[in-house]
Amino acid sequence: MTRNIELDEYRANLRAARIQDALHGERRMPVESARNQLLEILALATSEASHEFDSINDEVLDTAVSLALTEVEENADDALSVVLTCVQVLAADGQFARLSLLADRLFGIGAALRRRRPFLGAAAHSFGLLMQGKIRQARQHLDSHLSPPGTTVDRPQKSEGQATDILICACVRETVNGETDTLLSKARSLAIRSQNGSLYEFVDALTSWRYAAREADPVQVLTQADPSFQQPQLREYLRVRDLNVLFPPQIRAIVEGATLDRDQVVALPTSSGKTLLAELRVAASLVRSPGTRAIYVAPYRLLSRQVQRAFSRGLKPLGLSVRDMGSGYDPALEETGVPSGDELPDVAVCTPERLDSLLRLATHGGAAGERARLLFETCKVLVFDELQLVGRMGRGSRFELLLTRIRSRYPSWHMLGLCAASSDTERLSQWLTSSPPISGARRPTGTLEIVWKTDGRLAQRVPGRPASLVSRIRRTNPSDDAVSLILRLDAKYRPVLAVETTRQYAEGLAKKVQAASQTTGEEWRSSLEPTQLDQVDLAAEEISNLLGDEHPLVNLVMHGIAYHHAGLPTPILRQIERLSARKLIRVVCATTTVAEGADLPFRVVVLPHMNFHGEPLSRDLYLNIIGRAGRAGVSVEGLVFILDSDARTLANVVETQLWSARVGRSIDGTLSRIPRQKVTPREWMAFYEVQSQVLSWLGEGNSYTEEQASYLASQTFSWNNPRAGDAQRVTGLLQLALEDLEARGFAVAGSPYRLTGPGALARLTGLSAPSVSRLAPAVSLASESWLPDLVFATQIEAPHARKISELLFEAVEMIEKTFWFKQSPSRDRDTIFAEMVAGQRSWPYGQPNFEADIDLIAAWISGRSYSGLADAAPTPSSSRSLFGGRDRAKRVSDVADYIGSHTYAASWIWSGVKVLAGSLGDALPSFIRDSIELGVPSEGGVKLVKDYALSRPGALLVTSLAGASWVEVRDWIRWDSVDAFSSMGLTRLDAARLERLRSSLLRND
Repeated sequence: MTRNIELDEYRANLRAARIQDALHGERRMPVESARNQLLEILALATSEASHEFDSINDEVLDTAVSLALTEVEENADDALSVVLTCVQVLAADGQFARLSLLADRLFGIGAALRRRRPFLGAAAHSFGLLMQGKIRQARQHLDSHLSPPGTTVDRPQKSEGQATDILICACVRETVNGETDTLLSKARSLAIRSQNGSLYEFVDALTSWRYAAREADPVQVLTQADPSFQQPQLREYLRVRDLNVLFPPQIRAIVEGATLDRDQVVALPTSSGKTLLAELRVAASLVRSPGTRAIYVAPYRLLSRQVQRAFSRGLKPLGLSVRDMGSGYDPALEETGVPSGDELPDVAVCTPERLDSLLRLATHGGAAGERARLLFETCKVLVFDELQLVGRMGRGSRFELLLTRIRSRYPSWHMLGLCAASSDTERLSQWLTSSPPISGARRPTGTLEIVWKTDGRLAQRVPGRPASLVSRIRRTNPSDDAVSLILRLDAKYRPVLAVETTRQYAEGLAKKVQAASQTTGEEWRSSLEPTQLDQVDLAAEEISNLLGDEHPLVNLVMHGIAYHHAGLPTPILRQIERLSARKLIRVVCATTTVAEGADLPFRVVVLPHMNFHGEPLSRDLYLNIIGRAGRAGVSVEGLVFILDSDARTLANVVETQLWSARVGRSIDGTLSRIPRQKVTPREWMAFYEVQSQVLSWLGEGNSYTEEQASYLASQTFSWNNPRAGDAQRVTGLLQLALEDLEARGFAVAGSPYRLTGPGALARLTGLSAPSVSRLAPAVSLASESWLPDLVFATQIEAPHARKISELLFEAVEMIEKTFWFKQSPSRDRDTIFAEMVAGQRSWPYGQPNFEADIDLIAAWISGRSYSGLADAAPTPSSSRSLFGGRDRAKRVSDVADYIGSHTYAASWIWSGVKVLAGSLGDALPSFIRDSIELGVPSEGGVKLVKDYALSRPGALLVTSLAGASWVEVRDWIRWDSVDAFSSMGLTRLDAARLERLRSSLLRND
């Protein structure tokens, strides 16, 4: 027992040294003694390694990583010996992600050996390339050193141990070429006979790697587990896909049937390669069943974009088309640009909200409904990513009822749930698939978790033991401390991700980092290559073009800092994501939308606050957030810093919950947590979200049963919650929803409840019942006056933009985030909202603040710039209020956030308007919905932004010169724009986009 404690301390010392190095701090104690002791233990572990993946205990794995990564003063020969010992242990356990990243150590050692022992240096470098799967580069590097006499390659002079080093080089080449093990076997025998330690270590590391790589060979694993991959089409797909090795979690999932046509939940740690598993499953399913399709549901726009890009590349060898079907709620299929059923994608990627709208559309007539039905009738497999969100308040109830409806309506679909949680998913999996989850694997990379206590102690997590002290740094307040911590980090740990609880906190932290690092920002810019600096400046130019020169994000990005949240326009988010992916940013301050499911190269995550959504940070969300640090392909291990708090509700949360392996992480349904007696706007909207799902279920043909509330409740995940009384609570909630639908005239009570005519329309909108109750008469009036004027429009004029805006604000979905509501006394807001949704309070038309809301959205639709909107916005006296104060940059930033928080709901509401307008709605131009979301008031401008990625200002400029219709814009680009686009005042990226469009149009003539 004493010996185990000593070893834990040795490992903690090495981890502490790496943390101190990362923070440019003084090491508290020398590590050489601890390192030597652990080397003995690791050497023993190499002789006992079983070559069974994921079987080595965490202590041995931590020892190998610590020895490989902790830097000490030593010569290159000794460093190589240590790394090769670590490679042998990691390879035996199948730790390919760590090995791939450990290659950097071999590159450094190879460089250090280049002059003194060039053959050994070449072997080390080539072995690193081999571990990264770069076979061709490894072969070329070896050939340049082992070329036969008489070639033009310079021969190195004789050097120490050259014969041994040449033999090692030859052994590496044999391994790279995939030849027999003859030379390796003979070299090992020679090393034993001659007691040549360096030869023995290298050969054993190569042998261990080679054995592991064979066991993890994708072709071997897949063809043995799934006979479909023996088909020529899939074998060719794997050949072109050129996957190097599979991670142990992927192998386990495949062996347990993840690629077969069965329902499965794959519950594995972050960065385990779940997206590749989904790709393999989709590829196998669609090849097994030609003519079928797959649907991939991603809960975030960022994740949806990443999946669409990854699948488009990965499935290209099979000729499968992949299309992002959109993220917004819209009961139409024309908006996707799919002109006919034959051109539906083989793989449709969408958010749950988009899937919900298409499910509702599929029960209606018309061409769009027919195409939606075709999509679903030919669907073979549904992949639902981030499935654990079913258990989170907010969107969780929507996801749960959406899946409930799908299971009932399309029982033939196979379900593949991807879940980031790796434990306590048993009930969720049983509910969705009637089978246990594939779970229990180890994360492919590691994480060092550090808490910064309020008394200044930095302590690292030691599983199963009290936290171990790393160092002391004085604390002041969370934001300033987070800035100090971020700026202490060594440059090699960039980009750093700071996850904040609100948009305001994220923006504020980014500005503080910039203010505290002006010199660092300039030094960072000067360190970039010219092409890299140009990419940064191009992104800043795009942001300036869209948000205005005075927007704080422009200067932030130019100096390597950004913030990222759902309130920013999508083109801006894409620029930030692109810079992050290329490591052309120092710090990203974000909300959880970038922290969940995003695959970006962050090595460090900082958590300045722990109060998320009004509650202490949950362990489930915490595990997902820290999964952003040190992902596979980024670093062997990530660093996570949590700033502790003395707040009563947060005291000891880190040690007792976030770091406690004993805390249950049961995923429960959320329906039972929605109160019958609603008080806050959030509670009201949660109820109406459930009611909207119930309304949709009533129109899907499988709801005609006795005791509908009880029947539907019994199909939900929440019905099986372990808490006593949850089943009754869910039943009561659904019954209340049915009764309210009857009271509003959307359902009629009988045996059973059935939709009325107005209810069928309300169902298709997807809007809340109070919104439809208000919108229906307003749309009726508009249909008799101004709506028909838009039927043949290609441009939304200012008067019509104002009328559209007025109509949008009839929906309660717009109210909570209005300037008017935020300026209402905080003590009265719950009452105001409750009375509005109950129809007991008049809408605040005529009140200056509400009229300002209408004017701002109207100006946005008309194409007013963010700067112009900031000029038009009200100016409250309090600088902390929305639009408050005279700080120009703050007002522009507030406007961007305000527009971003409204346009999603506003475009959804307009889709509802079209539904409620009946045949007139069908005749309304489809571009108007996008005009509301994009702030581009013309048909031609919308197409430039949506289909050709032109910026909003660029599209507005082009249409001002060419005309509003797409025909006018197309012809102008093709023939009439005689001047170079670069001279028009466009950004460089917009000019390049238009040049590509012009070339494409001319080629197609």
